Amino acid sequence: MTHIVAADTLYTLLFMEEVTARLGWAWEPREVTPGRRPVMEIAGIDRRLIGWQSTRRQQIEDALPVLTAKYEEKQGHAPGERAGYALACQAADQTRSPKRTVLLSLTELRTRWRASAVRAFGACAVFRLAERVRPVVDVVLAAVDTVAVVYVMRGAFARHHLLAEARRHLAYALRGRPHQPGLDERIVQAAVDGHTRPVGRGRRMTADLGALYPGDTEDQAVLRPPTRSRAATQYERARLAAGALAARVRAARRAERLGSCPRPYAVAVPAASRPSHPRP
Repeated sequence: MTHIVAADTLYTLLFMEEVTARLGWAWEPREVTPGRRPVMEIAGIDRRLIGWQSTRRQQIEDALPVLTAKYEEKQGHAPGERAGYALACQAADQTRSPKRTVLLSLTELRTRWRASAVRAFGACAVFRLAERVRPVVDVVLAAVDTVAVVYVMRGAFARHHLLAEARRHLAYALRGRPHQPGLDERIVQAAVDGHTRPVGRGRRMTADLGALYPGDTEDQAVLRPPTRSRAATQYERARLAAGALAARVRAARRAERLGSCPRPYAVAVPAASRPSHPRP
């Protein structure tokens, strides 16, 4: 039992690597208990689905404060890490429901779970689940993000500045997964064509606020106030501006009922291949 935790973390590490290699899914840390280590979960899963399938965890969390209060009353201090683990096990035992008398196959259970999730959250949230958990690059949002960051950081800029920021965006979005060749240039071209205008002499350009805020001159200030904030760093101001613009794009898509439909300019990232085990 000495190495049980180390063995458990090794299993988790190898499991994540195998899932990523076979399916191309990404992972992200999620905080379950404030102040405790986060757990690694598949990135892109709707949080509503996680909560919907976490009934046992919620039952344990509801019972744990009562047991903790009894422990503190008896011992005179808060439980440490080992005592806290023991209390969590006790809460799990107390809230465990009786075993089912009618056994169902995995296929039957999956059919039941899928139907229940569709009733609760809609078909798109369920049937496009595998698409969402793979890293996807939205060229439109990537172009807006790239222009906003470079504009706040530099004001006037050249194409190579956009290219550098587009590649940073891909690095953040894909987390080491391979990108489609030429995708960085597509992002830059979308940014140049849709969100910039020439400035001065030569090949320099700047953000076209009229294109970023079509027919809405009052909200052009959304991009500028973060640049005047003295409390934030220049990069933080750039991220604020990019986030504001991305929110506008998403809001427009929702208004057009495109939020849950396939994006015309989205590029899915292929699953990572494993040279040692080629598949037909």
